[in-house]
Amino acid sequence: MALSVEQTKMNAIDQRMIRLNSLLQSLDSDFRNSVASGPASVAGADQRWRQWAYDRRMVLNTEIAQVRALKAAQLSAVRTAFGRNEATRQLMIKTTTALKTKIARMSD
Repeated sequence: MALSVEQTKMNAIDQRMIRLNSLLQSLDSDFRNSVASGPASVAGADQRWRQWAYDRRMVLNTEIAQVRALKAAQLSAVRTAFGRNEATRQLMIKTTTALKTKIARMSD
């Protein structure tokens, strides 16, 4: 149960990372495709948009770095939960085998 909870948390982090990367790619694409001409350029709007895009890119990169750190911590939690789950599973197998052996001896 704890393993599935930790995996769900990891999935949410992965989805957040995908969303942030998508936003960053979209912004980069818009930035590359922007053309400095026309009335917007004359009015200085193009330069202001480019500055906004640069600032937004910095914010997105900061968020991505934070999510990566969160993911690293969550990966540790998933590994711990997996280890506990695996130990419990092995213990159950061992206990079941021991009980079956004991029952077989009693029936002989």
